[in-house]
Amino acid sequence: MVMKALSQKFLPKARLQEFKGKLLELGELFAPVQEGDVAAIRRIESPGEIVDDFDQTQNNLRAVIEPQNEVILTFKDTLKPSLTEQLPAENKRIVLWCRPCDARALSPLDDNFDDALLPDPYYLRRRKSTTIIGLGCEKPFPFCFCGSVGGNPFSTDNLDVMMTRIKDGYIFEPLTKRGKDLEAQLASLFSEITVEQKDFLLEIQGKSRTLLPRTAPNPEMVHANLGKLFDSPLWKKWGDKCIGCGICTLLCPTCWCFDITDVETRGKGYRIRTWDSCQFPLFTLHTSGHNPRPTKASRVRQRVMHKYRYHPVNYAGRIACVGCGRCTELCPEDIDLIEILNDIMKAGEQQ
Repeated sequence: MVMKALSQKFLPKARLQEFKGKLLELGELFAPVQEGDVAAIRRIESPGEIVDDFDQTQNNLRAVIEPQNEVILTFKDTLKPSLTEQLPAENKRIVLWCRPCDARALSPLDDNFDDALLPDPYYLRRRKSTTIIGLGCEKPFPFCFCGSVGGNPFSTDNLDVMMTRIKDGYIFEPLTKRGKDLEAQLASLFSEITVEQKDFLLEIQGKSRTLLPRTAPNPEMVHANLGKLFDSPLWKKWGDKCIGCGICTLLCPTCWCFDITDVETRGKGYRIRTWDSCQFPLFTLHTSGHNPRPTKASRVRQRVMHKYRYHPVNYAGRIACVGCGRCTELCPEDIDLIEILNDIMKAGEQQ
């Protein structure tokens, strides 16, 4: 869904570094940096670290709002424990140039962590203190299929600001009160948008939808077919290719699984929350030795079922895939999610 912008301003390219510097003054800043051949979202110490020309970042907003490792409490004296909860500081945080698919991925994460009965304070403190500035995809990336799962290259879901790169600068569009407040704080950097720039913006946004390189089956039809394919041989076909590395889940912006570990030494200790993956064989291993998902086929099935079947059932029809394509692009065995979905459609027709 594309929301109507509250206003539109132009940020000249000549003032871009000043823009980055002012954001850094306003709070903890996270933005794309170059790391070898890939871009990644990292905490920024200096405006010069931020890259302007980048493709999809290898990581995503999950790494900012639910870190891969975090201490959630400390304890002393294991005989008479003294526990101290380690809640995140409620500092203002800003994410610069989040891709629209990654912002959309916050909705499934919110479904899980912002539960009415068991809200997660670690996630929610960061979520509520974070301003998200998006960057539209004027040219979508080779593995993207956001248009097949309800998104588009300029979706504004969960964004406070949308930015679009145009000739000689950027269009800055606040979408929420938080975004409007940010515009006011940076007002000296902006100029009014011209009619020519507005027309160019609309042209870029319209053209981007025609450039999406991939198309996936209708998610509602996938959902319906999955209901009758739990025991299908297609899972073994894809399970035989999988090596269980978990990269598909660890880089997925909508995955949320984690493990809890207590680390103790000399009477002091830490309880640490760490990302986990349903693709690991130990993920479902019981202390009895029984494992309800003992094969790679059953674990591949779980990943696809969760995204397209279980999450929609539990959360009002929302699928847990935003079409970013990372799981396909970075799989060392070339397991293609869209090919799996196509197999599901074929198998469903044969039932």
